Amino acid sequence: MNIIHSRGDSGTVATDLNATLLPDGPVKVERDSIPVLLNACRNSGLGLIYVTGNALPVALELFQQYNLPLPEYFIGNVGTSIFRRNDSQLQLQPYDEDTDFADQVADSTPGWSIEKFRRALQSLDGLMEQEDWRNNALKLSYYTAAHELAELGSAVKTRLEQFCSDFSVVISTHGDAETGHQKGYLDILPTRATKAGALRFLMEKLGITGEEVVFSGDSGNDLDCLSAEWRSTLVRNASPEVRAALAKLKNGEGPSRIHYAEGLGNLNGYYSEGIIEGLIVHGFLGEGFAQLTSHS
Repeated sequence: MNIIHSRGDSGTVATDLNATLLPDGPVKVERDSIPVLLNACRNSGLGLIYVTGNALPVALELFQQYNLPLPEYFIGNVGTSIFRRNDSQLQLQPYDEDTDFADQVADSTPGWSIEKFRRALQSLDGLMEQEDWRNNALKLSYYTAAHELAELGSAVKTRLEQFCSDFSVVISTHGDAETGHQKGYLDILPTRATKAGALRFLMEKLGITGEEVVFSGDSGNDLDCLSAEWRSTLVRNASPEVRAALAKLKNGEGPSRIHYAEGLGNLNGYYSEGIIEGLIVHGFLGEGFAQLTSHS
């Protein structure tokens, strides 16, 4: 694995991992275009930031499994953690957490209490708390049935508003690549510690402007990033529900900064090819990349 800077001379690619960069969603594709995308980033002077819901151990496994470059920074735990590449030569622990972000969020979120939230939700049917290592001081996450997500999200908000007014309930689904079965995820986060909040913090720290960023995603926990002030791409394999939710969120005046990947040239629009398509449409890559073939 090699390292790539997060701030590039020509812009920065920020992307979700599962079912966006990685072809591990229910839609089957015949070719792996991740190497083409990553080579394009290097050759075009584009920086890279992963913005994932995964905890550090899972993210490191994915980096190794897909032979991904190690970015200077990546955002994990649905936006509640920012990790910076350290100087260690050990593959087991190549990242340290940027505690400045977590401390700043904690100090600015009065009433935030994981234990109070946990007790308030104990009697709510349909929630299964995720493993301890998937949670942290700024994140309380549950597994749910996908068809119950919307109803449970509303019920959770109602129960927690008595303790804290500055929180978000983020709901998303992820389809198993083998079975296609959809699993529901419900994350309770401080408002400033969503994926978009963490990306804004990191952009300010690195001196990156909104005009220099394209974000790509596919799921409900990407909606805040997809509808934010920078350019974005919704990959083609996103569900109709996510597509509809994004359309409702983005009702501003002027031309939309969101691209809905549908396929371009030889690109199929799914996963990494959807990211490449978005980078072309947004002007970060040349149109020649649309002629991708299985031999590229």
